Amino acid sequence: MNLKSKPTFILLAMLMVAGFAYSQNPTIPQPDLTEDISKSITLFLEEIPSELLTNYGIKNKDEIKKATHGNPIAVFTIDENGLKFTNTWRLPLIIDNEQIALFTLHKSSDDKYKIVDFGATLLAEEFSKFGKENDFSAILRVYKLRKDFFMYKDSRNEWKFQPIPVKEKRQYSLNEIIALMK
Repeated sequence: MNLKSKPTFILLAMLMVAGFAYSQNPTIPQPDLTEDISKSITLFLEEIPSELLTNYGIKNKDEIKKATHGNPIAVFTIDENGLKFTNTWRLPLIIDNEQIALFTLHKSSDDKYKIVDFGATLLAEEFSKFGKENDFSAILRVYKLRKDFFMYKDSRNEWKFQPIPVKEKRQYSLNEIIALMK
């Protein structure tokens, strides 16, 4: 390597390291939820046929009047460049203080939020259980491993990842997940 290219190489290497470090410490985006989303949720739930409500943990049409939503949970994926936000959140459906199902909320290219899916009652149960003991605001979806992880910060303010479903308390670092992907 000649002397002229060495500073360029060092600068490029530093930028790559900084970029990867940034991608490993993401900011968790929160959607700007308006009354429109609450209305959309109610309208969505009212469209479910009565005989199918129990599939989603809803006992009857009267319960829909009590329905609220919880805090949005951002969804990330991972690739060779680090963590990537998907413009998607899981939004818990809450009835009588119980998370019973999840909406999938997507922010489209025109900056509108849309409900694109609903269900995941077992995942909602995991969210509820894990959320009672841990403050988390995101999940990591690792397609290569066919696995989801709760994302939360530990006491040292470092990101940790807990496999879903939670069978035992097992925290992974991002580097450990990357190693599992290889």
